[in-house]
Amino acid sequence: MPRFAFETERAIGTSLLGLALAMTGATLAEEAPAAPGGRVWFVDQKAANADNHGPGSQDHPFRTIQAAAERAEPGDRVLVRAGTYRERVMPPRSGTEEAPIVYEAMPDERVEVKGSEPWTSPWTADGENPRIVSSPIDESWFAEIPNPYRLAIRIAPPGQAGDLARPLPEEERNQPWPRTLGQIFVRGEPLVQVESLPLLRSMEGSWIVSADGATLQVHLPGDLPPERLLPTLEWSVRNRIFAPYRRGLRHIHVRGFVFEHCANQGPFPQGGAVSPRTGSGWVIENNTIRFAKTVGLDVGSECWAVANLPETAEEDRRLMIRTAHSPAPSLIVRNNTISDNGLCGIAGWQSSNVRIYNNRIERNNRLSFSKADARWEEWGGIKLHHAYQTVIAANIVRFNEGAGIWLDNGYNHAHVTGNLVVGNRLAGIMMELGAGSVLIDHNIVAHTRSDGGFYDGIGIYAHDASGLTVAHNLLLGNAGAGVLQRTVSARAYGGKPVGTSDNQIVNNIFLNNEKGAISLPFENSVATGNHCDHNLFLGGGAFFRLNKYSRDTFAWEDVWTKLREAELLAEDETPTGPGVFRQLDLDAWRAATGWDRDSVAAAAKGWEILPYRMLLRLDVPEALLALACPPVPETTVDFQGFPREGNGTPGPFQNLASGKHELPLTPYRYQEPPPRREKTK
Repeated sequence: MPRFAFETERAIGTSLLGLALAMTGATLAEEAPAAPGGRVWFVDQKAANADNHGPGSQDHPFRTIQAAAERAEPGDRVLVRAGTYRERVMPPRSGTEEAPIVYEAMPDERVEVKGSEPWTSPWTADGENPRIVSSPIDESWFAEIPNPYRLAIRIAPPGQAGDLARPLPEEERNQPWPRTLGQIFVRGEPLVQVESLPLLRSMEGSWIVSADGATLQVHLPGDLPPERLLPTLEWSVRNRIFAPYRRGLRHIHVRGFVFEHCANQGPFPQGGAVSPRTGSGWVIENNTIRFAKTVGLDVGSECWAVANLPETAEEDRRLMIRTAHSPAPSLIVRNNTISDNGLCGIAGWQSSNVRIYNNRIERNNRLSFSKADARWEEWGGIKLHHAYQTVIAANIVRFNEGAGIWLDNGYNHAHVTGNLVVGNRLAGIMMELGAGSVLIDHNIVAHTRSDGGFYDGIGIYAHDASGLTVAHNLLLGNAGAGVLQRTVSARAYGGKPVGTSDNQIVNNIFLNNEKGAISLPFENSVATGNHCDHNLFLGGGAFFRLNKYSRDTFAWEDVWTKLREAELLAEDETPTGPGVFRQLDLDAWRAATGWDRDSVAAAAKGWEILPYRMLLRLDVPEALLALACPPVPETTVDFQGFPREGNGTPGPFQNLASGKHELPLTPYRYQEPPPRREKTK
């Protein structure tokens, strides 16, 4: 994305959060008092008489949020006035379902909680370029936590600890230097950590830690003189921002803050800048969470290898989040802007019964991690594992440098509905390693970008995954296929080999997806019971691809036989296609598979998504209105929140009329937590 677009989008995203809250009647903090029997604790660092040893009253407030947290009991409310609070907040105790402990910003006031500090060590200018400066790193900040400017980033299985990045052995100094966990900001903007001294000299707005780990070197950006820029320099020194020391605390609400500048390590364990640390009954709402080195927010149980959990009381190590027996969510994440985090916006392991809705999640994996510098693929907008009965609804998920929404290793009875998923890389919505049931409906998935390899910009993608229902989505302008499902490994799930079975692709609209509308394997021992129908394929170039991977047991000749019997293929002819794919037109697709018998192909014009203007332009053809789609169980509302009852039209919009339209791309906003899907046999 061009630099000007990046900066504009960040500004727009921040302002639109306040606009969206105003439109829905939500506020950053309400004037209501604490719960019955509770009290309000006040925090105001700017007050002349602020004192952490005082009463914490409105007239005599605390100076830090942590001072209030130490005193807050169930039913209490911690109300924070405007300011920049440079601290890690560690709530020491739980609330209750009837009397949660609430931490919130004062209405209409900007409260920043930062993992960074102003740089105070003296600077020395380079002899050749005065915009290149250096300064000694103050080690006194790291008496209780590891120095992030000496640690390499680890995105790997537990137990594979990151090596020290500094000091760097002499024999390794001619190679790219490993990046560290630190972050540097000037005038609120992140600078780029480079991997060599020559690159530092040539790149404005960059920084590096010296080979011995003792010195920070910075190439200042822009044209302002160093004496104007250096007083604004901040460096990340904390590995968490709002996260308890004790795991498993319950019923804590966090609302209205800006959390930023965390120097946190990558998964695993998952340690978000903001973290419930396996707690349940949390509500995280109306916040901005940004510029974490790796994960912005984690919503699960951090890790299965309990010995690897840092800063954890011994008696808490084996705690894991549990799905409540009642429909009450284990966690609620709503109305937040989660952006510009180095690796992932929201991450979760054992993240069952979580409700993630009405959020803006964008530009995560800001540091462009890939298999070149990470052992595991944990990047994107939302990446959850074991997301049983979790609901991801009505979010704007865009421009992430990884999959927009990714559910991995278990997703039974999850629901992904009504999201705008646009401009992400690799895949828009991705399902991996599971069986059971997941419903993916009424999403708009567009302009997904390719990594140039295996993940080539697919709209809705699945591998080693069964039980998917993909219904009433709009798949538009993706670099890969609109929907691609395949079996790629010999892994097991639930004690059984994985496959691509019992997947339903129905009632969707496909348009201008560069590598075809749908790609599935031909029926075989690891791909059974799949079904596609009542889809609308717009544009004259709609095509389909059968795929075949190492565990698929069918023979291509079986497909060619069906096509010859239908007189769609000459005796000496075979369909073309790259590698494991074979390309078919709609007639051949129907003849070979029996799928899409009642689907329709039609011409289309005037369809385009304008993501920066949040608009969809479309010219609705009569073929769309004439295609009657049977109802899909549990699809209750469309993208705009209109009820869906009985037979309807394909795609995410229920009440379209023919002709030209401009539709807002803002998803329907839930006023209450969307219900979870109940378990069935």
